Amino acid sequence: MKQPTLGVHMIIRNEEARLANCLASIQPIADEIVVVDTGSTDRSVEIAKQFGAAVVCSTWQDDFAKARNEGISLAGTDWILVLDADEELTDGQNEIKAFLQETSADVCTIQLENWTGLQPEDRTFYEAERLFRNRCGFYYKGIIHEQLVRNDNMRQEGGLKARIGKSLIRVQHYGYLPAVIQEKQTARRNLGLIQKALELDPKDTFHFYNLGVTCCQLGMWEQAKEAFEVSLQDCPVSAPYRATLVRDLAKLLHALELYDKGRALLLTELLHYSDYAELHVVLGMIERSQGMMDLAYASFQAALEVKPAGSYVTDAGMNSYVPQVHMADIDKHKGRWARAEERYSASLEECPGYIPAAIGLADLLQLQGEKDATIAQRLLQLMTPTDSILLYKAAYALSLCGAYEAALSVLPEDRIQASDEAWVRLCLMQTERYPWAAGRAQQQIRLLQQAQSAAREEAKDTAMIRTEGEREADTEAEATILDMAVIDWSLSEWRIGARLPDALVTVLGEQSRVYLQMEARLFHYGLQSSEDGADPGAANPATDEGGAASKEARANEAALSALAVRLCERAAECGWKKLVLQMKAAGLITTRQSAGILYRSGYRWSAADQYLELLAQDQLDADGAFELAELMYDQKLYAKSAALFDRAIQLNPQHQPSRAGAAASYLQLARNTAIQTLNSAGQLRGASQLQSHAQKLSDSTLQLMDLGWQTQRSGRERRNEHV
Repeated sequence: MKQPTLGVHMIIRNEEARLANCLASIQPIADEIVVVDTGSTDRSVEIAKQFGAAVVCSTWQDDFAKARNEGISLAGTDWILVLDADEELTDGQNEIKAFLQETSADVCTIQLENWTGLQPEDRTFYEAERLFRNRCGFYYKGIIHEQLVRNDNMRQEGGLKARIGKSLIRVQHYGYLPAVIQEKQTARRNLGLIQKALELDPKDTFHFYNLGVTCCQLGMWEQAKEAFEVSLQDCPVSAPYRATLVRDLAKLLHALELYDKGRALLLTELLHYSDYAELHVVLGMIERSQGMMDLAYASFQAALEVKPAGSYVTDAGMNSYVPQVHMADIDKHKGRWARAEERYSASLEECPGYIPAAIGLADLLQLQGEKDATIAQRLLQLMTPTDSILLYKAAYALSLCGAYEAALSVLPEDRIQASDEAWVRLCLMQTERYPWAAGRAQQQIRLLQQAQSAAREEAKDTAMIRTEGEREADTEAEATILDMAVIDWSLSEWRIGARLPDALVTVLGEQSRVYLQMEARLFHYGLQSSEDGADPGAANPATDEGGAASKEARANEAALSALAVRLCERAAECGWKKLVLQMKAAGLITTRQSAGILYRSGYRWSAADQYLELLAQDQLDADGAFELAELMYDQKLYAKSAALFDRAIQLNPQHQPSRAGAAASYLQLARNTAIQTLNSAGQLRGASQLQSHAQKLSDSTLQLMDLGWQTQRSGRERRNEHV
């Protein structure tokens, strides 16, 4: 029997960065390559011809189906495989011809693996109908997100679905990587085409679904929710995209904290899609957010028990290492530490690069009192120490649990990206390597300035057109990185008693005036002095002898105060608690600001001193009362915590964590009273009933703890509590 021929068809436009890899992957199996070019201005056409492709130059008419069909009409092979330029074949090349010779199907699916990030877990899998017989009436329909359909005159009994096969072809798609989406402005282009499609067919539920997806990509959350809900309202249960629509809507409702609505949706839809693991995971996440820990645990367990189903669009690990980590988190919260360690370890064994598992395990081991070297050794046993990417992830997990020396010892320099520099410098400052931290900050600033200069020149040379929003987003991201590098450089210099170097002053430009004033004030108040700092009642430079502050002086003092808060937040994070107290002593931050910064960084006892000072002055606000109450609660001083939680509620009746804290405090007081009565009552009549009440009080307290009202502290912050 003659072996069937296979043609690969694609449409392209300015794809020179990706096209060669795609064509190289299909060249061994393609008897024909047909490329429809819709207006490339780069080397795309040249590259396609180098691989022997027949290139058709076509005018782009805002219609993907029309471009697809133009290429298909030229097909001379028995079978057609449709690909995009940002896709590559990874499996099935050796088996595909034999499969096509044996199958009775008219159309076959391929497995698509969409990369949405750079990590193994950043993948979405689904089956797509991309492989079909030529001259059997197949064509594409839809100006965007085009769908394969069949001419009614050529349908056989049973329709299109009666003869679908599953091929062994596996394709990796890189078009959803954030950098690619931004470069190609995919979401903005799609939005315009979808709106055009809805004008032509305003009731098409598939268009509304795709509108929701595109709005999510653009950060238009409310519009996405509305589009998803409109789509779901009239979408038939048999629609192939409906399960994915439910998934995406549920995830969005969870992100928008519409938990009741999301849970109701999933409980209903799981009647249709009980074998969809990701729906069970999202349900568990919603239930966990609502404090329904036992129900959440059961939902994650249900996801583990689901067998993989290729018919659903699903993120990686949804029936394995992802629910394992969620269950481990609950086990840790419940004090089931041995079980939590087993689940974190199982997750890392399944996916050694899964960073939530690494972070969770490192934090758990620190919570159990393990030494940093032991934590590092345990992570490396599970994360392949010969792989530099996994070493980087292990280092990051170690830094979050406060094992800074261990993190630096395993961190591979070649894997450090610009966005990582801040936590690397944090490790250096926490281990008192201040000159190294200053040097890295200076180096990052220099590289960033060089990259900005090169980008400006490239934009001039290529007449690159970018939206104002995209330019602002890039500028904001770069400004954040630059700002943190400047702060770290300044703190590192001050920490060793040095003044700001000229190179840093030059980088600061106009902002240097505020930094230099800050430096003068700090050194005047003794940067290396005792914990108590200087007299907080010293004269404020913003006031003149008559006590009337000028407008300029007030603006200057406001700028100093804003900078002081940012410096203190970073200093506390990097282990320099003393600077926060000195900033307060110098009048640069308030007592309330110093208390909040110290509390959030884990220095809770130092923060308590500040809060008690405010309490004595009747200046303690709701958030401060809650944080002081939380500390009292953890010390089992329930009468004091109850009074402070009540104060927070009086100041802010909508402060829900304080309401939960007050309830927990009163339950603990009632339980303690019951236990004390039992201890004194002995075998008196009614003791067994009182004991039952005491147990119910304990159970109710545990249920309250599941609501997550308490501040969650990382290993890094837990360590600071004992400093």
